[in-house]
Amino acid sequence: MDSTPDDWRKNCGILECNRYMLEKGIASDVSFIVGEEQEPIPAHKYMLVSRSSVFFTMFYGTLAEKQPEIVVPELDKESFMVVLRYIYFEECNITPLNVMAVLYAAKKYLLSGLIRHCQGYLQESMDDENVCTILEQSLSFGEADLLDKCLQYIDINTETVLKCESFLHIKQETLTLILSRDTLRSPESGVYEACCRWAESECKRQDLELIGTNFRLVLGNCLYLIRFPLLSVQFFNSKVVQKGILREEESKEVLDYLITGNRVNVPFPTSRRCLPKQENSKLQKCKRFRNSESGWVVNGRETDAIVFCCDTNILLYGVGLYGPEEKGLSTEYNVKLQISDLNGLCLYDRQDICKVKMKSDIYQFDMGMAGVELEANVWYILSVVINGLPTRKGYDGLKFVKSGNASFEFASTSRSTNSTDVEEGQIPELYFAELREKDG
Repeated sequence: MDSTPDDWRKNCGILECNRYMLEKGIASDVSFIVGEEQEPIPAHKYMLVSRSSVFFTMFYGTLAEKQPEIVVPELDKESFMVVLRYIYFEECNITPLNVMAVLYAAKKYLLSGLIRHCQGYLQESMDDENVCTILEQSLSFGEADLLDKCLQYIDINTETVLKCESFLHIKQETLTLILSRDTLRSPESGVYEACCRWAESECKRQDLELIGTNFRLVLGNCLYLIRFPLLSVQFFNSKVVQKGILREEESKEVLDYLITGNRVNVPFPTSRRCLPKQENSKLQKCKRFRNSESGWVVNGRETDAIVFCCDTNILLYGVGLYGPEEKGLSTEYNVKLQISDLNGLCLYDRQDICKVKMKSDIYQFDMGMAGVELEANVWYILSVVINGLPTRKGYDGLKFVKSGNASFEFASTSRSTNSTDVEEGQIPELYFAELREKDG
């Protein structure tokens, strides 16, 4: 073929030629109308079907598109061009602003290599400043796995993420998702102050006066996800009551709870947020009985309870409970488990159906990956209401148990209406990890 001085093919490889044809729209046979602006982008069916089975079906399947223009309203021009450049000459120009749209398109058109590029970029680039932006985009594009990774990142880095500028620009829907987490690693005072900063920014966006009633207005239902009962009386009076973000009756109810422990009318969550499981934390077992035998009735009406404390901070991940008297028997137990401090503050409360096929005397009530944070030298009440077949029971109980570096002390409580105490009964084991100091 003859070459003219302006022949763009001269000295160009196949990728350079593909780039030129895409960017100049030479010999295109299909156009994509993208975004709200409906700007046409010319392309070539041959290139598209050579890289994507979705495009092959679109153009040559039994229900093939006959129109010369394909409308793609959900993608903007820049993001769609990133996809086409990858198809034509494997350029992958991903940025924080386009990565979610490109990932969406890569999944839509089954471009597995581009999917891997996007996922790798997100995992490597996620940091305190951009995690909220990625979270919002994952919500918009329905990326459930990525959304979960963002929330896990926020769980571990709560205090620094909540102080970032990007947090102030999230939508109320995203704020709701974050505040709903039981695993935020921050004092509740930090969560409250971050919400106030967000509310101030939102008031400015809506041109509202910066006063407590307007903070309440823009927060909406998010207000009832802040755990005011976990604040100190001094902080609540100086930082919350003075700001006027709560109604007078709500402030009185919270103060009544903080002073007397009365939680009857408190409209805010009273359970503590728990720390996410830490890497390299070794799961340990505390056994409080020397022996066991048959003969314990669990009828779903009476409570088995024990009081305990530990000399180190721990995360409690599960509780061992005795199963049926007959080993190897398959059955179910309806278990309601609660942990609270001696002031009545509930740290954990869950009911579950435990399906049991006994290979040993004990089965585990799993409290999840988050665990429950328990402070050193604080007494806690652990209570269970169990409904099912008669179980085994422990006897020759231990008042003091050392497991690893942690030392436990157990005591009996009048809350135990089914007779479990230090000497005998249910709740034979605790599963825990020693808790390292929080970052910062």
